Amino acid sequence: MWFPDWQLRRPDAPPDSPCLIVDVAAVVVAADPAAQTAGVRCGMRRREAEALCPTAVTLAADPAAASAAFEPVVRAVEAVVPRVEVAAPGLLFVPIAGALRYYGGERAVMESVAGAVAGVAPGGHIGLADGPFAARAAAASAAAGPLLVDDTAAFLAGFDVSVLGVAELAETFRWLGITTLGEVTALPRAAVASRFGPAGLEAHRIA
Repeated sequence: MWFPDWQLRRPDAPPDSPCLIVDVAAVVVAADPAAQTAGVRCGMRRREAEALCPTAVTLAADPAAASAAFEPVVRAVEAVVPRVEVAAPGLLFVPIAGALRYYGGERAVMESVAGAVAGVAPGGHIGLADGPFAARAAAASAAAGPLLVDDTAAFLAGFDVSVLGVAELAETFRWLGITTLGEVTALPRAAVASRFGPAGLEAHRIA
């Protein structure tokens, strides 16, 4: 379950102006739709983001407050499936294998989680797939309701190599004409290890 705007759900966020949240390293960790329309993206330096969106209000990230605010969501999910892993405020992972028999299937678990959280914090995206990387990608793609991925490999195959989170490696892949996770998967593992080392092997495993 992922709340893309969780960092922006704070009382000092302006309701009528673009807003950015930056961490202690002056890197953007959240941007509202207005700032995104101006070209702001998470991972940008604060100076670059403010140049793109000069009218934006910039706030310092408050991880402790964001975590405390996220606790009711965690408790609501735990009431459905006891095992919950909080990756960050606004993002949690739930291994559901043990809950399948009780609820009667994957779709039923997802609907139960969605129902439990709806009254606490609406707007969460729910995705179900094999493994945390794929589940996170599914949640990011679940704008119209919970997304259940039946074929994880096929689902991930078309994703751009940038989702691996290693910009330098993604640039090298593109230089070689490799632009999607499916194309990364098609590379011989031994060749990836020889050319790219541990980072390439991790990328190949994820893909």
